[in-house]
Amino acid sequence: MVGINIRLQQTNFIKHLQDQGILDNNFNNFLSLRIENPGLVVEVIAGFMHNTDTTISELNDQLHADDLDFAKVGHYVHQLKGSSASIGGYRMVLEVLGLRDGCYEGDRNKCFEAFEKVKEEYQILKENLVIISELEQTLMANVAARRARA
Repeated sequence: MVGINIRLQQTNFIKHLQDQGILDNNFNNFLSLRIENPGLVVEVIAGFMHNTDTTISELNDQLHADDLDFAKVGHYVHQLKGSSASIGGYRMVLEVLGLRDGCYEGDRNKCFEAFEKVKEEYQILKENLVIISELEQTLMANVAARRARA
């Protein structure tokens, strides 16, 4: 019964995030993969956060370089867009598109402004993905405990 309540809590939480535009339906598609691989959700979320932290750090370095290379910035922007879209981070994707526009225009100030928004949206997304991951880990632990008792 506890597992059902946690699953419902997780489902309602995800719906709330979708209502706010933080997540989109790509996240539901991603979640459906856990049927075949229960640990996948936790694993992919951890990988997404690790890779995104690294990419944001690299982007920060590139944007603060004296000789700003918009092509390199564009490469990191492309990575951020792809990873955030594939995990369903809708609002983050929108802000990454603003950063992409600044990069294409060669506008350093626009890039800085957009990058700050990307970091803000990533922080929101990250905090919520951590909660989803924790709920998923609890569900997996409950399933393992039930199997051990059986």
